[in-house]
Amino acid sequence: QSAGEIGATRGVQEYDKVVSLVKMVGNLISRRADMKNKKLKEVIDGLLPSCATLQQFRKKEANGRPIGARVIQLIDRKDECPVLVVCTDSTGEFFCLSIYNAEQAKIAESVFPLQTALEISKPHFRMIQATVKGAEVAYPCIRIAHPGDLNIPGIGSLSAAAVKAAFTSSKATTSETPEPPPSTKPVMSEAVEAALEAAAAVDGVSTSTAPTEEANGTI
Repeated sequence: QSAGEIGATRGVQEYDKVVSLVKMVGNLISRRADMKNKKLKEVIDGLLPSCATLQQFRKKEANGRPIGARVIQLIDRKDECPVLVVCTDSTGEFFCLSIYNAEQAKIAESVFPLQTALEISKPHFRMIQATVKGAEVAYPCIRIAHPGDLNIPGIGSLSAAAVKAAFTSSKATTSETPEPPPSTKPVMSEAVEAALEAAAAVDGVSTSTAPTEEANGTI
């Protein structure tokens, strides 16, 4: 194979992986993880009323309060970055939480589906929208630049889950973090959108984003 053919093959493989990820996360959120209303009520009960909801944050009504959420499911992505967690806020609105500069194994040790409550500070919002072979996929996404921006009430922040910074932005910067273990291979999430957009012309996939005052996140 030539270098071009190898590159094209890898591009297709990356694209297929991205499409599968977007579809899986979108389905989980749109179907609310197939959770019955009674179970969802039990899950959101106990979330601190002092925290903001996703809708309040989007409307600039959070007034500096963190977003309150309950963990629904941790997406298994091995050692890829960002770590993705499907969550719900106190109103039952589902969204994807993208955690940069975090080690998935350490996050998994600290959060438990349907149990762990989170307070999300320094959030950045983006609406993920894609058309995959004619099917519309859309879901809200909250990005944080560092696991230290997450707090578990009564336990503390998730700073210990940090790896060496692989992402920075003008709105969210990271402090010193420990060196990542040898197995850590950060994959920048910009590749997610890039792969989708690169494939749009040849495979009927298109992406767009709904900008907001905090439209800085990516999946």
